[in-house]
This record gives sequence, structure tokens and C-alpha cells, in this order.
Amino acid sequence: VVLQVDDYYSSVFLMDVTLTRLENQLSDLTKLADNFGLLDDVKSKWETSLRLCNDASSVGPLTMAGTIFLQIVALVVSFFMAVEYFLRYAPRIRSRLSDFLLDALLLDTEESNETFLEAAFLALPYLVLVVVFLLQLLCRKTSRKRPRPTEVLYEKYFGLRGAYYPFKVAIFQCFTVAVQALGKISLLGGLVTFAQEEQDATAILWLSVGFWAFFALLCWNSLYPAFLLMFPDTAWARIGAAFMDAALDLGYILTYLGMVLVAMLRLQTVSEGWGNFGEDLTLQFSNRISPVFAFPTDFLGYGAVYFNLAHACCIAHILQHINWSLPVRPRGERQKRRVLPALFGCSLSIGLLSMLVILLVTQDVFPMTHGQDFTCFPCRCSDNADSAGQQIDSCTIAAVLRQKQVNLAAKNITAVDPKAFSSLGHVQRLSLANNTLIHLPPGLFEGLSSLEQLDLTRVELQRLHDDSFRGLEQLKLLALSDNQLTELSAAMLQYLPLLKQLLLGGKRDKQNNDRVIVKGNRIEELGAIFKHNEQLQVIDLSENWLQKVDPATFAGLKKLRWLSLSYNFLTTIPTETFQGLGQLQLLYLSFNQLTTLPAGTFQGLGQLQKLYLGGNQLTRIPVGTFQGLGQLQELYLGGNQLTTIPAGTFQGLGQLQELVLYGNKLTTIPAGTFQGLDQLQILDLRGNQLTRIPAETFQGLGQLRELNLGDNQLTTISAGTFKGLSRLQKLYLEYNPWNSWSVCINSSSFPLLNDLRGVSFC
Repeated sequence: VVLQVDDYYSSVFLMDVTLTRLENQLSDLTKLADNFGLLDDVKSKWETSLRLCNDASSVGPLTMAGTIFLQIVALVVSFFMAVEYFLRYAPRIRSRLSDFLLDALLLDTEESNETFLEAAFLALPYLVLVVVFLLQLLCRKTSRKRPRPTEVLYEKYFGLRGAYYPFKVAIFQCFTVAVQALGKISLLGGLVTFAQEEQDATAILWLSVGFWAFFALLCWNSLYPAFLLMFPDTAWARIGAAFMDAALDLGYILTYLGMVLVAMLRLQTVSEGWGNFGEDLTLQFSNRISPVFAFPTDFLGYGAVYFNLAHACCIAHILQHINWSLPVRPRGERQKRRVLPALFGCSLSIGLLSMLVILLVTQDVFPMTHGQDFTCFPCRCSDNADSAGQQIDSCTIAAVLRQKQVNLAAKNITAVDPKAFSSLGHVQRLSLANNTLIHLPPGLFEGLSSLEQLDLTRVELQRLHDDSFRGLEQLKLLALSDNQLTELSAAMLQYLPLLKQLLLGGKRDKQNNDRVIVKGNRIEELGAIFKHNEQLQVIDLSENWLQKVDPATFAGLKKLRWLSLSYNFLTTIPTETFQGLGQLQLLYLSFNQLTTLPAGTFQGLGQLQKLYLGGNQLTRIPVGTFQGLGQLQELYLGGNQLTTIPAGTFQGLGQLQELVLYGNKLTTIPAGTFQGLDQLQILDLRGNQLTRIPAETFQGLGQLRELNLGDNQLTTISAGTFKGLSRLQKLYLEYNPWNSWSVCINSSSFPLLNDLRGVSFC
């Protein structure tokens, strides 16, 4: 081609290949510009990028009211969830709330392991939704700005009028149904089963209605993607899908919260197990709905609620900004219905419905409900072929309801399936007391990774395997009283590094010592068995068959504060036995066969507050035996064979408040025996063979409130015997061989005395 420009000639060579390439590039550029909404001037109004601008005049009053209602409900629910999560998992803040506010929010004072940051982390997503819903409600001005290219692309392909909108909805609804079904069906079914076990007719009715309403929502949610894919180009299908999303989201949230609130208000039973639990006689069990269940922290449980609210936020935004005056598709441009999308939608719905049916019939919860068998609730048992008892097969309900405390005491259990407790990783307290287990299989408790208290009282255990307690790294209390164990080894306790209380002894009624609550075991000797348990604070080995104690048994237990070796057959205590137990506060050595206490037996026990040596065969106590026990408050020496107490025996016990010497063979009390006991409040000398009380015996006991001299051989009381006991409130002098008419007490000397026995006031 030759071109002439102002008398200049030029030749232009046009290459066909180059023109084709330029044409292709121009075509690609045109497509890209079209995608970004840059060619709106040549398009019809319905498909331009300006369609994103909200035309307020096109929104009908019903649509506006529905959108506002959706936003208000979602806002209230989001705020409620944020407050609940923050207060339930922030114990320090919860403890400062008034009882009225705690009751109003269905909160309790139960201790929580979560920190302030964890509570804030759980509440923050809901607070974000609160802010978003507030902005949607308050900022409803029409936007006239040209949309961003990404918004144009999204609307063109995935928006309400987009080409792939039906497929997007189908995929998202599949995800929604899966999350809701897997996250909630078993939980809500477990609530109905719980109500059936409690036999609460009102709770059963409301929870059953709520469960089937929730299941109906899931079924409808599974069906409507099929309708949308069968009629992808109709206005009612697309716009109806948006409203249906909102209705389902609200339905899921309200049914879930309604059932949870009913369960928390109606379902709560507290029981207790009797036994030896250290300083306690009972162990409390509550089957109340756990906050972890009502307001879960796991992904499925947390996401099942949060996803609904977040989705509702998106739907509200779409409904608020869509231009309702434009058609979904222009007339004459509807695509022919395609067979494959319809088949895909039907297959998807059938698959979702099948999943729901499978979940409904395979879950060990309502409507299956254990076959109405609640004998082992919250676990499930079957008849044990090897015995007349039952075998625990599974504990689905306890796992589903996230119960932290499971009480299976006195259920006639004779065996436990090795996998029965595998799903109870959240349980913190478990009782199998008063059953017949004989022995524990290795690894039985391996799935109880959070267990802190295990009660195996009176289960007729005869032996323990070295791996019986494998997996119980968090265990703090182990109750094994009233069994038939003959030995205990370090290998058995090696898996319990955090153990604080080990209870193998008996327990008696404090008011009636002859009444046995639980017995001990049959352990005869102890070696260095606690070398892996440095956190031990309480050890009860009372009512066993111990004949001796290895000096290394308690070595290294620097945190031990409570030790009971009562009701055994100990004849002597090696001097090194209690060395290193600097934190020991209570030591029980009563009712053994001790005849003497070597010098230095209690050396180093500077924090000891109570020492029980009653019921032994002690004939004498050397001076200095109690040296170094400056914090001792109670000393029991009753029921021994003591004939005399040398002066200075109690020297250094300046904090002693109670001294019991009843049931010995004391004939006299030397002057100065009680010298230095300035804080003594109770002195029990009944049941001895005292014939006289020197006048200076009780000198210096100005804090004494109770004095018992009954059942002795006293015939008279010297003048001035009780001089200085101005705080005395109780004085017992009965069962002495004197003439009660010849002995009287001057009431003016004891202004506080209100209980006098054996003699009368002058």
C-alpha cells in the first residue's frame, strides 16, 4: 500500500499474520473491558455495571421491613452470643457480677480454665457482626458510586442475576446442611434423650418439638437447591433463594438457642458419692448442661452458629442493595433449561437427605434414645455374658453433651469395653464406685485426657496392671478405698505426674468413730513408689495391713501436707521416714502398735499442725520428741499406755490449742507439765487414774476453754487448782469417786462457765 502525505510517499507493508494477532488482542481486550463494566454504553440497562447501584424507590415496603427485621434479630443474637462467650470464658469478670445478672444470663460461678484473652478471642467474631449489623441498619443511604471491577465480576457470574448463581447456592447450601447436621443433630438429639432420662414431661415436649423443627429445616434446606437448578432462570427461584437463606439462618439459630435455653433451665440434677476423698466425705456430681455444649469452642459447634449469622449478614447486604426494578433476565433471552444442572441438583438433594437419614438412625441419641434403657446413663450398657452384671459399651450421650462429670456408681457394672471411654476426652470427674470390676484392663482410661478426679471406691479391685492408668496425665485425685489391693508399685503410678491426692485408706464417721464409711485395702508394705509423683499433697494409707514403712517411701514429696497411716500394724517408725516433708500439716498415726517414738521422728516438720498418735501402745514419750513442732495446734495421745508425762515434754509447743490425753494410765501430773502452752484451749484428761491434781498444774493456761477430768480417781480438789482459768466455759468432773456434795465450784471465779458436770456451783 502506497500512501501520499504532503507530497511525501510511503510504502506500508501489511502482513496477514500481524493483523490476525492484533485482531485477537483487540478481541481479548474487549472481553476484559466488558468484564469490568467499561462497555456499559452499548449494553441494555439490566446488564450494565450500574445495576449495582441501589434504587431505593424500587424496594417495596414488605421487602424493606423483612430486611430490617432480619438485621435486628441477627444483631440481638450476635450481641447475646458475644456477651455469653465473653462472660462464660472469662472467670475473673464473671465472678464480679451480681447474682441477679448471673441468673438473668444463665451463668454460674463454675471455675474455668480459659483466660481473658481466650474469652475475648471467642467473643470478637460476634462483636464484629454486631458492628456490621449496626452499620447496615444506620447507614441505608443509596450509593451512586460506580462499582469496583471486582464487584462487577462477582455480580456478573455469582450475583443474584449471575450466570453461576444457582451453582453457587447449591454448593453453599450443601456446606450449610453438612455443618448444621454434623454440628447439631447429635447435640440436640442428646438434649431430648437427657430430658427423657430425667422424666421431665415439659422439657421432653419442648425439646422434641424443637428437634423435629430443626430437622425439618435441614430437609427443606436440602431440597431447595434442586428447585433452583431445575428453574435457574426464573425470578421466583432466584429471589426466593435469597429469602429462603435468611429464613433458614434464623430458623437454625432460634431453634438451637431455644432448645439450649430450655435444657439449661429444666435439666440439672446433682448427686453425690460417699467415700474417702481426703478431707471430704462426698464427691459432688452435676449433670447440668455444660457451657462448652451450649456455647461450644470447637470448629463445628462454634461455626454452626457463627456461619448462620455471618451468612445472614451477607443476605441482608444483598437484599438491601439489589435493584428490584430490574428483571432477573431480559425477555426473550432466557436460556433453555438444561438437563445436566437439574440432574446435578436432584442428585445433590438426594445425597443430603440420605446423609440426614443416616445421621438420624445411626446416632445413639434421640430418636433412637438408647432403646429407652437408661440404667447406665449417660453411657450405654449390655448384659455381660461372663457375669450377672452389665458391660459399658459406649458413652455417646456424655460425649455429645460434653458433660464434665460422669457418675456411673452403683450401676451393677462388671466389665468395661476397652473403647468405651475413648470419646470422653473432655470429662474431668468420673465415678465407677460400688460396682464389681475385679481388675482394670491396660489403657482403659487412655482416652480420658482431661480427667482430674477418678473414683474407684468399692469396686472389688484385686490387682492393678502397670498400664491401668496410662493416659491420665491430668489426674489429680485417685480414690481406691475399700478394695482388695495387696500391692502398689511405682510403675502403676508413673502415668500420674500431676497426682495430688491418692486415697487407699478407710474413712470413719467423725461423730462416731466405730461407724465405718469405707474400708481400706490389704497393702502390706511400701517401697519407693512415689518417685514419679512429686505433686502429691494428700496420701491416705489408713486401714491397710502395713507392718513397716520404707524410709524412702515418702522421699521427695516436698508438697505433701496430709498423710494418714492410721489403723495399720506399724510397730516402729524409722527416724528418716518423714524427713524432707517440710510442708506436712496433718499426720495420722493412730491405732497402730507403736510402743516408742525414736528421737528425731518428727524432725523437720516445722509446718505440722495436727498430730494423731492415739490408740497405740506408747508407754513413755521422751522429752524432746515434739521439738521443732512450733506450729502444732492439735496433739492426740489418747488411748495409749502412758503412766507419766515428764515435765518439758510439751516444751516449744507455743501454738498448741488442743491436747488429748484421755484413756491412758496417768496417776499424777508433775508441776510444769503444761508450762508454755499459752494458747491451749482444750485439755482432755478423762479416763486416766489421776488421784490428785497439784494446785499449780494448770497455771498459765489463761486461754483454756474446756477441761475434762472425768472418769479418774479424784477424791478431792485442792484449793487454787483452777486459779487463773478465767475463760473456762466447760468443766467436766463426773465419774470420780468423791462425794459430789462435798465438792463445789465457786461460780464467781468462772464468769464464762456454762457447762459444769459432776459437781455443782457453791
